[in-house]
Amino acid sequence: EFKMKNQRLVSSKLLDRKWREQEQMIHKRKLREVQSAIRTQQRKPYAPTVTMRNAKKDAMLERRYTEIERENRILLEKMSNIMQNPRPNLYNPMRVEKSSLNRVQRKHELMKITVENQAILRRLQEKQPTYSVTKWMSEFQ
Repeated sequence: EFKMKNQRLVSSKLLDRKWREQEQMIHKRKLREVQSAIRTQQRKPYAPTVTMRNAKKDAMLERRYTEIERENRILLEKMSNIMQNPRPNLYNPMRVEKSSLNRVQRKHELMKITVENQAILRRLQEKQPTYSVTKWMSEFQ
């Protein structure tokens, strides 16, 4: 058989044409289905689910900012009251101090310990020393 430069050796031209057409169809289908390795289109905007999630975050931030503004307003009122009064009333007589329930008992116990300590000190001061410093000095010389 006669073979040209880019031709295959075939026994039947009819079968060869059929095979080439089939190969051409497969090739075209592969070209249609190929996916680009480089992104050529713009990205889609974020889905609404993301904005739904952000809605709760935004609500919490709004609540936090509202609380901060309220605290700032209270502080500003306190500062303006202090600035307006020539002598600010720092002591509030309505404020109740915390007091211990066993304060009297602890004070009594402290007095008892103090009396005992003074008695021990008096006894120590009245007691004559066992060692004589003058005797030590005479022995040393």
